[in-house]
Amino acid sequence: MKSMDNTGWASGRPGRGNAFTLVELLAVIGLIIFIMGIMIAGYAVAQRSAARAKTKAVIQTLSTALDAYKEKVGYYIPQKDGMEFAISSRPSGAEVDFTDFIPYEQWKKDGTLRACTNPRSPQKGKDVVYDAFGTALWFRCPGYHNRSSYDLEAAGPDGLLCTTYTNQDQDYNAGSNSGPCTHNQYDNGAEEDNIRNW
Repeated sequence: MKSMDNTGWASGRPGRGNAFTLVELLAVIGLIIFIMGIMIAGYAVAQRSAARAKTKAVIQTLSTALDAYKEKVGYYIPQKDGMEFAISSRPSGAEVDFTDFIPYEQWKKDGTLRACTNPRSPQKGKDVVYDAFGTALWFRCPGYHNRSSYDLEAAGPDGLLCTTYTNQDQDYNAGSNSGPCTHNQYDNGAEEDNIRNW
């Protein structure tokens, strides 16, 4: 008959008691790491999805504001060369304050609206609208895609805003000043994750 040790286990396997083997410990640790990996990946996907939703909401809010502004003054804010969308109180000397049409204070607080830091941009230092991924929104009016209104575009998760437009045989490059930009100039599918109003 097997005797019982002070842990309550049969002492037929001397020296083991209730301890785990190295293989059992490694299996448990591996399982924990696997579960944590799934949770982290799921969190990253959820974050990206939330950022896309926020960016779409910003573009929609700006679209509504631009339409309301046009209703008030009779024209959209002109910007012939596509660049960052700068918020000015009275664009083009108009009597209407554009900041009245957007949640200005909220956007300043949450970082949607911040000073442009691009040293090559004419908008440097001005309040510019950023997407939820930290890249300035691109704006052109009249637009290449929306000829009678404006184009609004966010770079999306990869931060690459690289698009070639053709307007009356003239190439327009939104991503660089060094000539026409193709889909693969920066990476494969640089435009695929862009968020636009067209």
